[in-house]
Amino acid sequence: MQRLIHTEVSDKKRLHTKLYYFGYETTYSVVIGSANLTMGGLDLNEEFSTLMHGSIGDTHYQQIIDYFQQLTGVSSSA
Repeated sequence: MQRLIHTEVSDKKRLHTKLYYFGYETTYSVVIGSANLTMGGLDLNEEFSTLMHGSIGDTHYQQIIDYFQQLTGVSSSA
């Protein structure tokens, strides 16, 4: 697994969605939802999240990378 990057997006829009990306050599996993990585977010609160897996370079991978770059203004070869 690659390094964990913490990114905060400051904008006039209220963004509450969380995107947790885990990249491996040829595959990735991503969790998209409302939960924070806290006891409340993972255990106590009622939250909604979905888990996706895929291959680096597939359509969803590129959409995730494009979205992240749009939010942060950072271009990267994740």
